[in-house]
Amino acid sequence: LEKTIRRFGLGYSPREQGLLYRHLKELGFKDSLIQESGLLPGLRRGEYFDRFSGRVVFPIFNAMGKVIGFGGRSIDGSNPKYVNSPENPVYTKGKNLYGLNVARNSGAKALIVVEGYMDVISLHQSGIINTVASLGTALTEAQGKLLKQYAQEVVIAYDADAAGQAATIRGLDLLSEMGCSVRVLQIPKGKDPDDYIRTSGPESFRELVKKADVLLEYKIKLLREGSDTGTPEGKVRFLNGVAELLAKLKNRLELEVYVKKFARDYGISEEAIFEEVYKRTGPERSPARLRKVAKSNLERRKAGSIKEEKGEENKRIVHDERFIIAILCMDNDVYQELKGHIDPGSFIDDENRKILAAVIERIESGRGIDPAGVMDLASEEMAGELAAIINKECPCDDNRKAILDRLKNIELLKLESRRRELLDLLKDSSNLKEGDVEKLTKELNTLLLKRKNLQFHFSGKEGGTYEE
Repeated sequence: LEKTIRRFGLGYSPREQGLLYRHLKELGFKDSLIQESGLLPGLRRGEYFDRFSGRVVFPIFNAMGKVIGFGGRSIDGSNPKYVNSPENPVYTKGKNLYGLNVARNSGAKALIVVEGYMDVISLHQSGIINTVASLGTALTEAQGKLLKQYAQEVVIAYDADAAGQAATIRGLDLLSEMGCSVRVLQIPKGKDPDDYIRTSGPESFRELVKKADVLLEYKIKLLREGSDTGTPEGKVRFLNGVAELLAKLKNRLELEVYVKKFARDYGISEEAIFEEVYKRTGPERSPARLRKVAKSNLERRKAGSIKEEKGEENKRIVHDERFIIAILCMDNDVYQELKGHIDPGSFIDDENRKILAAVIERIESGRGIDPAGVMDLASEEMAGELAAIINKECPCDDNRKAILDRLKNIELLKLESRRRELLDLLKDSSNLKEGDVEKLTKELNTLLLKRKNLQFHFSGKEGGTYEE
C-alpha cells in the first residue's frame, strides 16, 4: 500500500479552509495565478476555499511525470463523488492519460485503457502496470497519438455499460482510423475493473485480456445482442448491420477472412454476405468477383489443404511456413531485421501466404500483431496448428536464427522436390523433345550444386543473408 501511495503521489486535503491559500502565498504565488490554477475557485465567507477540501487527492501526471492537475474523491459519501481540476494552460484532460507516466515503462506491447483512477491503481497493485485511464472522456485524437506512441495495441477495459455507449465506440473508431490495433475487453455486467480484480483476482483479469475481441468482432457482438436473430426480420437486420461494418474494411484480405469467419460463426452463406457488402462498396468489387472468391473458398475447403494434396515434403514446408508466422507474431521486431528474406509470394500454402501478408501489413503500418490477432485471421485448422507451434516449439533462444534456419529448410525441401521431378522426367526420355534432355540435365546439375552450397551467413543486426 505504501509503495502504491508513493508511486501515485496520493494525498489528502484537510477540511480547514485557507490552509492551501496561505501556503501558496508563502511560496510567493500571486492571487491571479492561484485563481488560474483552479485549486481555489472562489471566496466563501471571505476566504478562498479549497476545491479538494476533505478529499483523497490523486495528482495527475503527464507522460513525463510532471504534475499537471488533480482529482479528489470524497471519503464521507458526500456528492459529487469525484471533483477534478478544471482545464488550464498546463492541463487538458483530452490530451492526457492518467497513469501513463508509469505504464509507459511497463515493457508491454499493449496498453489497457480503463475509466477511473481507482481502476488504474487497483490493476497496478495487482501487477498489471500497463494500465492507463482516459480521465472520464471519450477517447480523443490527442490521446490516440499518446497510445500509439507507447503501445502496439490498445485494449479497452471499460465497464459493461460504458463499453457499449456510442461516444465510446466513436472513440474506438478514431483509434482504429489512426492505425491503432484495438481490442475490447468485456467485463461482466455490474462490475468495473477495480471490482473485478477484488472479487476474481489478477489472473482472471489477465484471462479476460487474452480473450478481448478485436474491434470489428466486438461491434458484431453488440449488433447481435440488439437483434432478434430468431426471426427472419431480425436476422436480415443483423446481416445488413454486419455488411455495413464489413464494407468499411479497406484490406481485401481482411474482408475475405472476416466474411469466412462470420459465415462460419453465424450460419450465413459467404455469397450472401459478399453480395450485401458489394451493395455498399460500389462497382470496384463486382458481384462476379465476389462470387468467384466465395466459390474458390468453397472448392478449397472441399479439396482439402495443400498439406493433404502434396506429400510429406509439402507438409513439412507448410509447417515451417507456419512456424515463421508464429515467431513473427510473437516477436514483431525480428521482421525488421529479416524483411528482405520474408516474402509471402515464396510460401507454397495459399492461407499461409495470405496470413503472412496480413502480418507484414500490420507490422509495417505500426499497428503490430500478436498471436491472438493472427489466430482471429486464420482458419480453425491453421489456428490450431499455430497454437500447437507456440506451445511446443516456442519461445526460441534466438528468433532471428530460428527463422533463418526454417527458411533454409524450406529452400532445401523445394530443391529436393524439384530434383525428384527432374529425375522422373529423365527416366523416360522417349517422351521428351529434342534438346529437352540436355536442358533438364543442365537444370539438374545446377540444382545439385545449389543444394550443396546453400548456406546462411549471420551478419549481426543487419539481418541474415544466404548465398547460393
